[in-house]
Amino acid sequence: MSDPRAIRAYPPGVINSAPRKRPVVTLAELARAAYPDPRVFDTAESFARAHHDDIAALDLETLDRERFLARQRWANDPVPSEWLHERLVRLDAEAERRRRQVRP
Repeated sequence: MSDPRAIRAYPPGVINSAPRKRPVVTLAELARAAYPDPRVFDTAESFARAHHDDIAALDLETLDRERFLARQRWANDPVPSEWLHERLVRLDAEAERRRRQVRP
């Protein structure tokens, strides 16, 4: 059998140490990370996205995915940005316009 005194030979916390607590991540933080507001002056693409100029280049499937991500963030972010509100309006309007064009 093992010697119970042998446990004392280890430094404190090596055996039976308490599990480390992970930082709490909220759903709002995850939503913001998945669909962040663009940083206007980082790249030309970010600038275009910040001004919604990229929407015209999106195909309908990508447009719908973008709408889903934006809605997820809007639903989970307690204080959605003004950019996000405007983005949702523009994405929905563009999707509706394209679907009307397809219908006879």
